[in-house]
Amino acid sequence: MLLSPTNKWRMALLIVLGSLLVLGQAGCGLPQKVSDAWFDLMDSRDTNLRKRVVVAPFVSRFPHLRARAQAVGLAVAQRLEKQGGIVLVDFKLLQDALTKVDPGIKNNEERIVAAAKTLGLNTVLSGALTNLALQYDKTGIYGFRENEPFALLELNLRLIDVATGVLLAEGVQDSKLKLSDLVATNITLGQPYPADVLNKLQADLVPPTVKWVGRNVAAQAWTGFVLALQGGQVKVTVGRDTGLSVGDLLVVYGRGTQIRSGSGRILFLPGAPVGRLKLVKLDARSSWAVPMAEAGGKKPGPFEPGQTLRTH
Repeated sequence: MLLSPTNKWRMALLIVLGSLLVLGQAGCGLPQKVSDAWFDLMDSRDTNLRKRVVVAPFVSRFPHLRARAQAVGLAVAQRLEKQGGIVLVDFKLLQDALTKVDPGIKNNEERIVAAAKTLGLNTVLSGALTNLALQYDKTGIYGFRENEPFALLELNLRLIDVATGVLLAEGVQDSKLKLSDLVATNITLGQPYPADVLNKLQADLVPPTVKWVGRNVAAQAWTGFVLALQGGQVKVTVGRDTGLSVGDLLVVYGRGTQIRSGSGRILFLPGAPVGRLKLVKLDARSSWAVPMAEAGGKKPGPFEPGQTLRTH
């Protein structure tokens, strides 16, 4: 049976949450029941909305590859900025937002998530050049094979869903370039990789990385966040860049449970819906909305900064 992208995502979440719940039953302090609101939140019906993405500077543990890692990250960011469905947010804005996070929050991951929510981010992309190697491919018919040398450059990628702290996607992109026997021999003897070889490997990583990011972000559910309350209105991270309009409705989810996975990652489970908001004033990066009356005269709310928003 083939699963749709949404169902594949839900299945992955079921596996992750199932593992977490087993830990909870073993006495690790994790919740033993997950609200259906979690799956409502992950529904990808609104994947056509534009999502805000930050590209963190790419890194490498190898000193001679650090500048090239940064160059790959910059090239990826420039390409993503021109791609539909994504609003690229400058990493410096996230750095500035981190300085304004409550100092009482000590955990680095919590601080990043808190800062990212104030910017209405959906996703944070990070990357690392992890391997530069000389390898050989065997070609030809058995008994008459030749070993053809080639250079390999690998890039590890991670996408974090801001609303939940879940690892949205993780993958490896690589680029290969055939080498002459002379260049391969020189590398084996300790000479550095020629600059033109590294330039080609570096450039070839960008297109597949942009495609990988675009595909995963497109399948991600859009989320926004409550920023502030003032005079009966609610300020939210919805802007004209998102693709929503005045009059559109948003569902607000209460603060849910914060848990820690076996790997130490903090995950944020959404709470139950607490009410609906109607957009009344749309600015470039934020908007004002008013609470909507609920059936049976139920009062909506309470609303508070940091709560998650989804389209109605």
